[in-house]
Amino acid sequence: MEKELVVTQTITRLTSLTIPPELGLRRDPPPRAKVTSEAFWDLYDSTTLFYTAIYDAVVRQLHVFAPPMLNFSLVVKRAQFYLNGQKLDAPHVIHAEKFDQLIFVNIPSGSILTMAVDGTESAMPVLSCDSARFAGRRVVYTMSRNNDLAWIKDWMIWNQQMHKADAVLIVDNGTTAYEADELAATLRSVAGYNRAEVMQVPSRYGPDITTAHRAQDGAFLQTALMNAFWMLWLRYARAVLNVDVDELIVSASGEAIFDAVESATFGLVMATGHWRYAAPGSPVVRHRDHTLMLPGDTACPPKYCLRPDGLAARQTLKVHGVKNFKRVPFVNREHFTFLHCRNISTSWKYDRSKCDYGAMVEDSETKTLLKQVYSETIRE
Repeated sequence: MEKELVVTQTITRLTSLTIPPELGLRRDPPPRAKVTSEAFWDLYDSTTLFYTAIYDAVVRQLHVFAPPMLNFSLVVKRAQFYLNGQKLDAPHVIHAEKFDQLIFVNIPSGSILTMAVDGTESAMPVLSCDSARFAGRRVVYTMSRNNDLAWIKDWMIWNQQMHKADAVLIVDNGTTAYEADELAATLRSVAGYNRAEVMQVPSRYGPDITTAHRAQDGAFLQTALMNAFWMLWLRYARAVLNVDVDELIVSASGEAIFDAVESATFGLVMATGHWRYAAPGSPVVRHRDHTLMLPGDTACPPKYCLRPDGLAARQTLKVHGVKNFKRVPFVNREHFTFLHCRNISTSWKYDRSKCDYGAMVEDSETKTLLKQVYSETIRE
């Protein structure tokens, strides 16, 4: 039985700002998305104006991260902003891929940002950049919703044993299967981690392919918050690994990805994924069961490990890469890959249980590797 460690840990709930209901507005769909079902509006974030506001005392700037404002832009242009009651000059607006950023410059610190527009007034808390939160840590970062706690624990064990992770940040996007303190208890139960954070985010993730053409254009949350939390906490880490709970990074040489990124050109190491499947029929599926492969399977989009002092870290972060670095030839993707465990999923996006099992073969290398990490409970 593993000994529960004493770790530094907090649970934070993100408080966002919604469009004032008195204005009678909802966000338009993205320009290239074509709504095909009314269910789109149940999934699409049509009301959040700003996700979070972050103050950087070093440069005396306030950064507000938002979904693409689209038709809300005119509201923001008409608005007057205040920080702790002090009037602010109009912000500079940056339009990035899948999110917008408002930047207020040369201002003192404050705890409450207020927006007054058309006779309405709304307020949200301001977070302060924390250089100590993950300073010097090798952080594993992910967004999760209703992932089984056993999956999360196994994923953490892999990243610690295989890659020397010592800190974890999970953005919990509206989990209903368990409480935040249960998730936190799971995080602190894994040996080797001395910093564990749960950030609760109730905002809508975005539409799925059954509700719109180019539905992915309306999935703003994940990209926006990666960049927001990078600014808030992660840019002070030693390195950050962006990988989902169903993804296990593998090294052809046995080198930990956190070691590799220490000397990587531009501070970036990328890994392409390959699907692995668990045999059907098991009532409880774990990472360790994913020993089957489908010959000729299409590779999965890459994930990456990033060093904050590298050139790549100056760019906008994406789910599957870094702006201007996603397809560059000098980023090595052959040395590192990841096992994309097909059945570690709640099938929230699509049904991942439907697979061509008759054409699959066992991958002996994957089975051996999984057995090394999960030797106590691996199924023979």
